[in-house]
This record gives sequence, C-alpha cells and structure tokens, in this order.
Amino acid sequence: MRCPFCHFDQDRVMDSRASEDGYVIRRRRECLHCKRRYTSYERLEEMGINRIIVVNMIPTPAYMRCCLEMEREQESLYGRRHAFLKALNRHANYFAPGNILDIMMRAVHGSQIRVAEEACRHADVVLRPLGIDARWYEFDKPCKYIALGRRAAEEHLEEIKSLVNKRNASHEPKIADNQMAGLA
Repeated sequence: MRCPFCHFDQDRVMDSRASEDGYVIRRRRECLHCKRRYTSYERLEEMGINRIIVVNMIPTPAYMRCCLEMEREQESLYGRRHAFLKALNRHANYFAPGNILDIMMRAVHGSQIRVAEEACRHADVVLRPLGIDARWYEFDKPCKYIALGRRAAEEHLEEIKSLVNKRNASHEPKIADNQMAGLA
C-alpha cells in the first residue's frame, strides 16, 4: 500500500481488525520510510472475495447443553460416593464448577460463542468440526485439527462445490444465442 504522506510503497501492518458486520477489515499501518502511521479499510468485495467459508470449532450452545445434561446425569449416578472429594475440590480448586474463575471462563466462552455465531451468519458455508476435547494450549498438534477440518469439509463437499460453481450475479444484459434481425 502506498503511504498517503510520502508515497513510499512499503509499509508494516501494526494492527488488523474486522468490522462489526465482518465485511470490512481495518488495518493500522506504518510507513517504513517516513515512520508515519495511517489506517486503511479493505472491503471483501474489493479484495476479490465474494464467497465466504467459515470454520467454527466452538461447539453450538445446544451441543454444550447436551454435554452438561449428560455430565449431570453421570454425576447423579456416581457422585454420591465421592461427596467428600467433591466438597474438597470445590474449596481447593479455583476452576471447580461454581467458583469465581469457572464463572469468568463461562462468561468468556459465552461471548466467544455469540461472536462466532454472528460471524457465521455472514458466511456462505459454515463448517463445524467437532473438537470437543480441544484445548487452547494444543497449538502444537495441528494434525488433529487438520483431520477434523478435512472430515467436516468432506461432509459438506457438495455444498462447497455448488458454492464454487455458482456464478456471480451479472448486471450486464445477456445477448441471445440466436439473434434475429428484422427489417421493417
């Protein structure tokens, strides 16, 4: 991108953020020549992007509720034997259900779900690989997530193919294949 101050054509991106609607990317840039900073706004259509495929690893709220209900059922079946350990865990473990860090983590997770679902509303195809055992610190195991993504893509392959083959809406008038000219 060309600097608006000195017109030098090399810069460094300091910060990138997507807008609320997800169709505009705001980039804060610094010119490598004059060191002045400026902001650029990139629209997806201007970048040549007219179809969006989203991969969302965050489980849906319905799936989370189902897992929570299953956990409660198992606790009701097996929880009575370990009542002392459960009470000890609640007082010693800050991440135990109901403790302050657990409440904060649930609030953060809830907001992540809302943001992800809002981003998915703007997509043409949404892939949801189920990685329930995924943890934020497992960035050193990419093969696991690549396999989950590949499986989700294969499940939605027909939908992806139809999206790729879909033609852009053209506002140009179509010329008829068999043109007929008439003289009056």
